[in-house]
Order: sequence, then C-alpha cells, then structure tokens
Amino acid sequence: MNEQHIDTIHRYLTGMMDAAEQQAFEAEIQQNPALRREVELERMLLAGIEYAGRNDARKTIESVQTKLRQEGFFDSAQTKPMPTLTIVHSSKVTIMKRILAIAATFIVLAGGVWFFMNQETPLDTNALFTQYYQPKDDIQRAKSIIETLDSYGLAGVQTDTDTLKMALQLYEADKYNEALALLKGFAEIHPENDVAQYYIGVIHISQGRYAKAIEVLLPISRSEESALKNDALWNLGLCYMKTENGVEDARNAFTKLSGDNNYPNHRGAKAVLEQLLPQ
Repeated sequence: MNEQHIDTIHRYLTGMMDAAEQQAFEAEIQQNPALRREVELERMLLAGIEYAGRNDARKTIESVQTKLRQEGFFDSAQTKPMPTLTIVHSSKVTIMKRILAIAATFIVLAGGVWFFMNQETPLDTNALFTQYYQPKDDIQRAKSIIETLDSYGLAGVQTDTDTLKMALQLYEADKYNEALALLKGFAEIHPENDVAQYYIGVIHISQGRYAKAIEVLLPISRSEESALKNDALWNLGLCYMKTENGVEDARNAFTKLSGDNNYPNHRGAKAVLEQLLPQ
C-alpha cells in the first residue's frame, strides 16, 4: 500500500471526505476484502496511537496542524486529484512493515513534541544579577550605621570606631579602594566585627570579585547573632549567580530568604527564586 493509498484511508477515517467521495469509497470497501482489512488495520493503529498519546501532546500537534492549515500549507496537496484506489494484494509482510512504519513515525513525532515542550528557556543569571543587585541599599545601610558610630575620641585621637566610620564614608563616596584598605586594617584588629566584614564583601561585589565576596559573606550569613545575616545571604545568593555551577546555591539562599517573613525583602527573594526555578 503506497503513501497515496494510506492518505486516502486516513482521510476516510478522519472524516475529511465529502459525501460523494465517502460513499464511493465505502462501496469499494464492501467489494474489496483486501482494502477492508487495510482500513480496519489503520483504524486500530490510529486508535492505539490516540489512546497512548498524552492530551497535551495531542493538543500541541493539533494546534500545529491548525496553524499550518490556516497558512495554506496543505492547500497545494489538496488541489491535486486523488488517484483511484486499487489494492491487489496485502501480505502479512506488508502489514508488518506498515505497523513498524507507523510505530516509528509516531515515536519520532512524540519524541519531537516532547523535546520542544520540555525545552527550558536558558537561565540568564547575568541579567538576573543585574536586575536584583541593589548597591543603593548597601549605601543607605552604610549611612545608617555611620550615624550610630561615635565621633573622634578625646583630644582628637582617632579610635578604631573612627576608622570604621571613615571607611564607610569612603565607601559611600564610591572610593572603594581606600575604603577597602581601611576596612581590612580594621578587620585584622576586630575580626569579629560583622560590619567591617560585610562591607569588605560588598566592595568585592562592586569590583567583580564574586568568589572573594562569597568567602567573606558566607560566615555572616550563617551567624544567628549578626543583624546583617539576611543582607549577607541576599548578596551571597547574587554572587552565586556569577559563579560557575552556582545556580543551586543561589536557589538555596533565596529559598531561605523567601521563607523568612521577618526579612523585609522576603517578597523580592521569592521573585528571584521563581526565576531561578526550572521552567
């Protein structure tokens, strides 16, 4: 049975024939046992495919067919006269070949539909980082911390607190290198000071040293005593986006933040998380 004969049978089984053509074809089925067997075989195969196919896959295929039909893709084929159907012989070998051909076609089609339906949109972590990186928040936070720090000590002698204050003022003025030098000096004397460590990490982020920022911010994000814990975790999650294979770590960071209703920006964390989850 050639492709044109198969198409004729499919048109009959799917109700695409007009009344006159259908009547003539049914008359030939009654007179031709070989044709009748082929029609029944095709009917069973199509029913099996329909039963096995998932609804969403069928809908996708149907939508593609509808789109192609609307664009006239099938018009040229439909304008050609259909050949007279004559079937002389249908052996078991021919039937088996036909079954295998339809099965192979269905597997390829189903595989193609699955492939395109399950393609994930590539995650652009650089764009996501740019969208949610908020240096203005850290600048405002620095201003608030500066207001809580004491001024110069007695007799104009500069104290460690004044060093930290000056470092934050330099950071606020975008003088990152000078601020970083003062912060590192302060942190050597006061390694437990989370403010100095936090802004060392923040400056590393601003200068694109994400691995170093992670190294500094990670202990703060795990400290239950630090008021900067969640802010460190936010920046840590962003840094993970800029590292190779860091998406899962970023998801974990924003999962924690989105689940903490006491974190002021937990809704923002949830928005980031939704874009990090597989689509």
